[in-house]
Amino acid sequence: MKSIDKPAAQLIRKELDQLLAEFNKTNKHNLTVTLGKGSFDRHCINFQLSAAVPIDGVSADIPATKAAIDFARHADLLDMKVSDLGRKFDCNGITFTFAGYKPRATKKPFVATDPTGAEFIFPKSIIKQKLCA
Repeated sequence: MKSIDKPAAQLIRKELDQLLAEFNKTNKHNLTVTLGKGSFDRHCINFQLSAAVPIDGVSADIPATKAAIDFARHADLLDMKVSDLGRKFDCNGITFTFAGYKPRATKKPFVATDPTGAEFIFPKSIIKQKLCA
């Protein structure tokens, strides 16, 4: 590779995500390592990287993302339980998995993933209706 363009950056990201998925299954430190946003130019590609220990009271299948950790910190204030992370709910015919909370978001602070792993944001009213009913 002589230079990095958008398709090359996307390929590198995909390969790194696969490597990290394998690492997360087998690492002896019990960490979940994830890549965040990235940027690139012709010569260099940079990603944000985070590593986190599992969240107490949550299934090990739920990745300890920033949104998940923030939800665990704020669950009591939101009148919810940490164990709500990973719960499934249906919305508009799609089954979503509750994945976390973004405390700085005012209108749609809750995060859920669809079956493909894509993230979606929801307002408090929808999450309360679906998870706390």
